[in-house]
Amino acid sequence: MTNVMIPNFVEFIEADSVVKIRWEHKEAKLVDSNDREISLLEVLPVLKDKCTRKKLFGETLEEEAKIYQFVEWSLRFGPDLQGDQAATALKELNSFLENRVYLTQHRLTLADVVAFYTVHSLIAKLTYYEKERYVHVSRWYNLIQHTPVKMKLLEVKFSRSKLY
Repeated sequence: MTNVMIPNFVEFIEADSVVKIRWEHKEAKLVDSNDREISLLEVLPVLKDKCTRKKLFGETLEEEAKIYQFVEWSLRFGPDLQGDQAATALKELNSFLENRVYLTQHRLTLADVVAFYTVHSLIAKLTYYEKERYVHVSRWYNLIQHTPVKMKLLEVKFSRSKLY
């Protein structure tokens, strides 16, 4: 996650009592109560127990496993992708979302939140025409960015009519 995303993510899931953000050379890092740097995957079990938005983490072991898969996907691709890697990530996500509204369930989960923050910088750079190529990602992204809890990122605009 990038510097903009980490603080917004921690605030969104209401986890500021569990993890802190340490800034080093203008780079945001997640740290535990002992000021030890931790990865998002390390902190997820603790966040689930302490955060007030428990449904985001899944209600069954199967849901949790699916959420972890998307967190790993997000960490693998990251928000700083460019060129072919960015296109590959968006194609994968687009085909996965073809028959789904959300990534893992029929409701917003942590998988959607993490993936949203991961692809934000990629989606924001796309032209309207390019967004049409990833129609399912665009639909999903637009839904997530308009959730009742604001994501605190600049809104990305989408065209409602086909561009030729």
